[in-house]
Amino acid sequence: MLIDDARTQARRYARVSSTQSSDAQLNKLMQDSIDEFATDVDGFPMEEYLSIGAKFDTKTNFAIRITITGGTNALAATDVALTTTARTGTTGTIVASDFQATLRTAIGGGANATVVWANFAFTVDTIDGTAITFAAPTTVTNVDARDLLGLDGTTTEAGADVTGAFPQDCTMEATIPSAALTVEQVEWDQNKLMELPRGYFISPEVSGSPAYYNVRGREIRVLPSPTTQELFHIEYRGAPTATVFQGYQELGLTGVSDESSSGLSAQAYKVGLSINGATSADITTTIGADDTWAAVIILLNAQTTGATWAVVGGDIRLTSDAVTGVSSIAIVEGQTAGMLAGITGFTAVDTAVAGDTALPTEIPGTFHQYIPHLVASKLLEETHEKMSDKEYMKYLQGVNKYKSDYHRRNTQIALGYPVARLPKVSM
Repeated sequence: MLIDDARTQARRYARVSSTQSSDAQLNKLMQDSIDEFATDVDGFPMEEYLSIGAKFDTKTNFAIRITITGGTNALAATDVALTTTARTGTTGTIVASDFQATLRTAIGGGANATVVWANFAFTVDTIDGTAITFAAPTTVTNVDARDLLGLDGTTTEAGADVTGAFPQDCTMEATIPSAALTVEQVEWDQNKLMELPRGYFISPEVSGSPAYYNVRGREIRVLPSPTTQELFHIEYRGAPTATVFQGYQELGLTGVSDESSSGLSAQAYKVGLSINGATSADITTTIGADDTWAAVIILLNAQTTGATWAVVGGDIRLTSDAVTGVSSIAIVEGQTAGMLAGITGFTAVDTAVAGDTALPTEIPGTFHQYIPHLVASKLLEETHEKMSDKEYMKYLQGVNKYKSDYHRRNTQIALGYPVARLPKVSM
């Protein structure tokens, strides 16, 4: 169902006109109604393929005793701290960066040794050494960090660099889509995983093909810890992404506020705009002595028809005023005296976001008809309680029908679903 049609239906059910309920008001109620329907039906079936990543907990007393023989980065046996900043749930890339900094400090000025995290392993490169030795730290207050880097025992390697094995003291984690309400099924390499309590996933010391998972917040962990990325698939019930009722485009800036300097000089500038599909045309804005974004936005809005400039989320956004039909924005540099090039921090405009014209595809089309009933109910709840209740009951019919249809389909699928292979894991 088109959004325009849904608004028309809602007004008809509520017996109100467009002057009594504006498009903007109905858009807000429609978004609320979409979100409510998603919650009432426990979300819509969705799926996602995730990328797994290692997460580490590090402390400032984690250290390794390192000896580097030969080359410009030679180092007598020294306890080298893993980090100068304690971190929780950090990435292998950050651990490598921290350790590289402390190793270079230990070696001395001009050091160029590197530590890199790639393919689930750490590589320490002395650049031109002939051998490198890793051993337990001798300082009694230090904790041996070799296992965290995948360096078991006292290891001496000939050559300038050494790559550790898969780290023991890390957890493997991925981020679940923000739309997810509940996770229904998790698969690794086409094998179904079983859920386990969180306690099993704290500092796991076993690696292999995952058989178990745990979800906390937006993070999902697997056990054993995989040493390679395989197909990681989840099925979940989620809410549709927010409907965009008015198209917009941003300048790709960060940290902007009304008081920020735009960087523009006191002169005339041009910027090209295409609003709601119209042919792009330059507008001319003359900047005065006040170059703050608060002042610049007032000047831009005075020259712009059909859209509105504003500071949004630390960026400059131009939003279409249209709430029906085509709603889009396209910003380009002016043909002469271009404004964009003069803006502090500008590199390129962000990809434009077009306004949606239809209700979310996550909601099956046969259930679109129930959204206007809920919008009408919300419109009427303060003025006509009985009519509001009547429209709400019609909406609930859709909720109940959706739940019934989904559970029936889910049962039919489950009857024929093969039993997953669940490898045993020694904990």
